Amino acid sequence: MLYVGVIFFLILQFLRPQEFVPLLYGLRLVYWTMILLVPIWAIKLQWKKLLRTPVDLMMFGFYLICILSWWNYYKSRMFLPGGPVFTLIPPMLIYFLTAHAVDTRQKLVGGVWMVFLSLIIIGLLAGEDVGLTGQYASIGMFDNRNDFAYAMAILAPIGFAFLLAGSAPEKIAGLGAMILAFGQVVASGSRGGLLATLGAVYAVLLTRPRRAFVRFGMALAGIIAFGFVLSFSPRLQTVGGYTRDGSAMGRVEVWSMCLTLFRNHRFIGHGARTWLLTPGTPRDTHSSYMRVLFELGTIGLFIYLGVFFYAMRASYKITQQGSSGRMRVMGLAIFGILAGQTIGSVLQTRVYYPFVFAILGLSSALLLVSSREQGQIPEPTGRADWPPDRLSGLTPDLWNQSAGSGFSAPDLWNKRDFYIIAGLTFLCWLVHKLFVMRSY
Repeated sequence: MLYVGVIFFLILQFLRPQEFVPLLYGLRLVYWTMILLVPIWAIKLQWKKLLRTPVDLMMFGFYLICILSWWNYYKSRMFLPGGPVFTLIPPMLIYFLTAHAVDTRQKLVGGVWMVFLSLIIIGLLAGEDVGLTGQYASIGMFDNRNDFAYAMAILAPIGFAFLLAGSAPEKIAGLGAMILAFGQVVASGSRGGLLATLGAVYAVLLTRPRRAFVRFGMALAGIIAFGFVLSFSPRLQTVGGYTRDGSAMGRVEVWSMCLTLFRNHRFIGHGARTWLLTPGTPRDTHSSYMRVLFELGTIGLFIYLGVFFYAMRASYKITQQGSSGRMRVMGLAIFGILAGQTIGSVLQTRVYYPFVFAILGLSSALLLVSSREQGQIPEPTGRADWPPDRLSGLTPDLWNQSAGSGFSAPDLWNKRDFYIIAGLTFLCWLVHKLFVMRSY
């Protein structure tokens, strides 16, 4: 029942039939569905742990830093912003409901196919919207150029994964989906969407060759192909020089503003979803990373990157190890989606994007389902199976049981990860001191 409710909830979030279907127009279907799903999830959660994978842990940390970040907003204004506080709840619910509802291979495959078919519908219903100054967009939450292009950036890697490793019907569906996705992205004229789409497809392709020089050659060919695609649209050709494009120049100016304001609250930021509440700021930051840096500070940025790092790592491990064919297809699709969104987030703001939270939830479910099928993690049957830490179960034994998916206890927080994080921290500090500080 929880799984069916979550699928219905995601369809309402993405397609939004309550906005254009006459019989459903004006009904608060998302609100009432969420009200019904929360108690069902709470009942199911009695026999399971809230945090079961590294992705769950990082997402919980992201939620905590969002809450802590409001301290600076409250300290300066002596009240909390009601809108941002309540609008942060649905994305978190989407993640945890998806991660907990999808607990078998059949449900995982069904969830990916739900995303796939929803995006096919969104792509087929796209066209020029006169009400939005002629932007090429679609229905629901994809009613502007960039949101629609990023939806197609999610469709393309799923189709490519089906084409590479799926069954015969999936190969046909995947080929059609790729043609639809690339055609609609080029038609939309979104530079960031095109970059995310190409990055997602090449990320899937780069998981196959084992040798480094082959991957380098493929990446070089991808750059050449990217330049070739740019010649199809006058809007896309403006990436040749940012001084000739007002949108590109605007991004640079907004990023400079973000870095300037970031200096006021460097550790936990100004408050989650408070960018629009800050006087003098434009409508958008045009970069997820700049938005996180401003709203959640340095700590929030590292946690945000950690969410994607562990989600991509989980799906990549499954594409490389001896998983079944179906699980490998799902791993390829999820890895490509997350890679594309990570690349595209440089140019567009997708911090609280519901679709991405759903995919992150599927990556956590992918890790659990794969480990369970290999006999690494048994399904809990009651409270007696819980480890001493009732909230998370993040004990060394549980992480050792996850070794089949590449997450043993030593592998979770090993020395290499520590050195990487420490090195990145020092590099960010050095760049900030040598270049950013001097530019002000």
